Amino acid sequence: MTLQEFYDFSKNVSPLVLGLFVLGYFLKLIIEKKIDSVETRIGDIARTSLDLKKELRNEERGDLVNFRVALVKWEDCLLGGLTDFSGRTPSQATANSFYEEERKLFLKVKIGAVRVSIYLRDEQLEQRLMGSISKIRRLYDPLINRILPQLIDCQAQLLPLESKLNKYRDSGMTDAAFAPTPQDLEMSRGIQATMTALIKEFSESLLASYPPMAEELKAMKREINAYIYRAIESEKLDRS
Repeated sequence: MTLQEFYDFSKNVSPLVLGLFVLGYFLKLIIEKKIDSVETRIGDIARTSLDLKKELRNEERGDLVNFRVALVKWEDCLLGGLTDFSGRTPSQATANSFYEEERKLFLKVKIGAVRVSIYLRDEQLEQRLMGSISKIRRLYDPLINRILPQLIDCQAQLLPLESKLNKYRDSGMTDAAFAPTPQDLEMSRGIQATMTALIKEFSESLLASYPPMAEELKAMKREINAYIYRAIESEKLDRS
């Protein structure tokens, strides 16, 4: 309504009607302003909700990625840890050194499984992951426990020769008392051959037992990857 239209209207109505009209007009303005405010607030809430979900998803994805990395490291240890162990110097190759390394990796996998399951609020996922982890250990432990003690025994037999060679090097290779003898070298070659045969035996046993381990690892990776790579398309504050 223009100002002239309002002036003409006001001349033809009673003061009461005019007052009601003015009151209704201002009430209309207030309501429209409220509606605009509510719509703006709804838009802000939606944007804030999506931002919050993105932040939560980033935290969740961080733990999912950490779990996938832990799985890869553990798998590498299962496949190559014993070979790496056999290549260490005798003084470094102890049962504790191997088991401690494997135990740390295994513990990271278990903790990772619990964390991602909590983030995703999926108790059944935790049960599936823990079931797979336990199955892998049941398949792997007998292979290690049969070969590792023999490797440790071989490394223990090489300890005196390692000590002798260290003293020989410390003397600038001038002290003949510590120089390796032909018997020392022959003994070392024999022990190394035994260790090579043990690693070969372990590799063959692992190759025969690995397919079910690989299936469990693949299943865990596939399930976690599905969560890692999914997009955020909703403002709802859930983890769907």
